[in-house]
Amino acid sequence: MPTIAHLSRRFPRSFLISELAVVIGANSAGLSPLNPAGAVIRKVADQHHITYQPWLIWALSLAMATAVVLVLQIGLARFRGPAAGQNPQDIAADAQPYTRPLVIVDEDAARGLRPTYAITAAASLLVFVLFVVFAKTDVGLTAVALVIVLQLLFRPEEKKLLRSVPWPSVLLLCGLLTYLGALQSIGTMKTIQTGLESTGSQVLLVFVLAYMTAALCNIESSTLGVLGLVMPLVFSAFGDAPALTWVLAAVAAPATLTVMNPIHVAGTLIISYTDERDQQPLFRRLLALSVGITCVAPGLAAIVPALLV
Repeated sequence: MPTIAHLSRRFPRSFLISELAVVIGANSAGLSPLNPAGAVIRKVADQHHITYQPWLIWALSLAMATAVVLVLQIGLARFRGPAAGQNPQDIAADAQPYTRPLVIVDEDAARGLRPTYAITAAASLLVFVLFVVFAKTDVGLTAVALVIVLQLLFRPEEKKLLRSVPWPSVLLLCGLLTYLGALQSIGTMKTIQTGLESTGSQVLLVFVLAYMTAALCNIESSTLGVLGLVMPLVFSAFGDAPALTWVLAAVAAPATLTVMNPIHVAGTLIISYTDERDQQPLFRRLLALSVGITCVAPGLAAIVPALLV
């Protein structure tokens, strides 16, 4: 995002659509089973002893994200997006909290080790995917093992690495799982499920869940948290349905498209890299885009599963 803000000084028309493409693409790809959002769906499915096709959900989510970005590209073609309005030095300074470059104890050797480290780290990511997807190894254990290998090979400074860990996200995930466990134990999720089942029609329920999830993601800044709350309802209501994967995609994918909402973390980041005089108009524009997508995308996404259930 800071890179796009920097480039927008030369190409101001591309600023808004580029930022929207970044946040929509990143959030939509998060439904991969290797991502925390996809992992939450998988965990709920395991609790209900249900199997589904996680990579199909990921593919459908990316397809929907691509379509939305193309529509926005056409719709915003005449809009001259606000430039970042910052000096390159200021943008680089603002980018520091969001970038975590490799820190090596021997700074003199940094130039020589960084390319080697980058290649090795990329190879480790490939190994991670191969082991998790094909060998079905534990995600956490595999990740920790690869981290230990990189640590032993390159010996970066541990204290600085620990400070760079996104602890708020870690605590969010831990707190979310605890919160979901509490809701299930006291019967909250069962009560909500009973209320939704009173609709009497699974077709209508697909649309209700899709719109409810997208609407909650406009209010709650954590898509991960919203999916964690809604997924148990989906599995309870459609656990035996042949079109379960399509229902999951219809519920989860539209929720990942509303991240440009200025209340959401991603929308806030877009505004933060915008010139101060353009922030208020951009706030209203992002809010309008988010509301528009919330009104249209869930309905379109729910058409196919509504025909299959």
